Amino acid sequence: HPPTFISAELSPVYTLGRREKLEHLSESQRTHLSSFADLQKPNRGGQTTFHGPGQLVLYPIVDLKAEGIRIRDWVCLLEKSVIRTLGRVGVEAHTTVNTGVWTDCRDGVERKISSLGLAVSRGVAGEGVAVNVRTECLEGLNRITACGLVGREATSIEKEGGDVS
Repeated sequence: HPPTFISAELSPVYTLGRREKLEHLSESQRTHLSSFADLQKPNRGGQTTFHGPGQLVLYPIVDLKAEGIRIRDWVCLLEKSVIRTLGRVGVEAHTTVNTGVWTDCRDGVERKISSLGLAVSRGVAGEGVAVNVRTECLEGLNRITACGLVGREATSIEKEGGDVS
């Protein structure tokens, strides 16, 4: 099957990766999050993240096995594609030891502009990439420790001065 790419801007939802379970959240955490957005448990790696208005979510569905692409190479390819795209709208970005795409560190704080969460079944990659476009998506991200990374914050193309038109 040829690769398929689906893009969407989702209604507010928190998704928990395979490493987390709804029952691991305290009742107050569940109440705090569910007052703002749905809580879902998709079949993907990673930890908790937010998807919602102001964020572009991309689901590339690719048969990695048939294409001869290793999972780690697929992650790198997705990250590099996001970095090139961000450069075209005026935002400089890079990777770090943590998965995802980051902008320059300011005031000692690393800022994440794009997250990745993958699911691979029988060699076919699903799930995908979230790119924070407008600042409105940051409210949902600021309610959690996104991807379990303490001391970092989310940013968006708009907040970084990029072209969101």
